[in-house]
Amino acid sequence: MKSRRVLLVLAALALVVVGVGLVASPPPPARKTLIIKTAKGLTDAQAQAIANRHNGTWKRSIPNLDLHIVEVPVNAAAGVENNLKGDAAVLRVEESLTRKLSSTPSDTLYAQQWALPKIGWDQGFGNVLPQFQ
Repeated sequence: MKSRRVLLVLAALALVVVGVGLVASPPPPARKTLIIKTAKGLTDAQAQAIANRHNGTWKRSIPNLDLHIVEVPVNAAAGVENNLKGDAAVLRVEESLTRKLSSTPSDTLYAQQWALPKIGWDQGFGNVLPQFQ
């Protein structure tokens, strides 16, 4: 009888331990990445202060272009973007999006650019080896 009680307690304990391991932690809050163009010569510390002031998290910068990458909560992104646009030190704000290349030139005058097909532009975009005749 005692061994049966011990087995029941151990089984209940095992269920509790396994159950605790199955409980998933909540996912992190969704974030949106913004690219901010600031006034010329702003330091990273000043850009971080701007991001903090507008509920964003400064991630990195591209100093030569005066660009700063900032993450903001998705549910507040539109408001943060509008507030940043109103900041005197901010020249431009845009959402960071993934850009995709298309395989067909969209230039309406492409046919008049006789040199491009000669170098295989229409065949590769970036992996073209010049062809000499």
